[in-house]
Amino acid sequence: SDRRQRGRRGTGAMAKRTPLEVFKFGVYILLPIGTIAFFNKPEMIRKLIETREYIVYPPEGERPPMGSKAEVDNALKKLREDRLGEAQPAPDAPGSLVPDAAPRKKWFGIF
Repeated sequence: SDRRQRGRRGTGAMAKRTPLEVFKFGVYILLPIGTIAFFNKPEMIRKLIETREYIVYPPEGERPPMGSKAEVDNALKKLREDRLGEAQPAPDAPGSLVPDAAPRKKWFGIF
């Protein structure tokens, strides 16, 4: 008699949980399959793409003509001179600590 009651208690508790577990397992398995079956059609994918807003870039304009190597070198030399001129104060300026200091090389424009 004890064996029957113990067996029934365990079976009864499990019997109450089983339908819920079966339902959860079914949802867990069928939801991804159903989603793939519904959305994995060319018409649906086209509809999803057409209804979303994406970045629209303006048409590309004409590019400026490229200069010769000499022109590019001259422009770089001018930029370097301008950059060095801005970075170093004049030797007789009040902010200058060492008047004859060599220009310091900048690393990545921050040091």
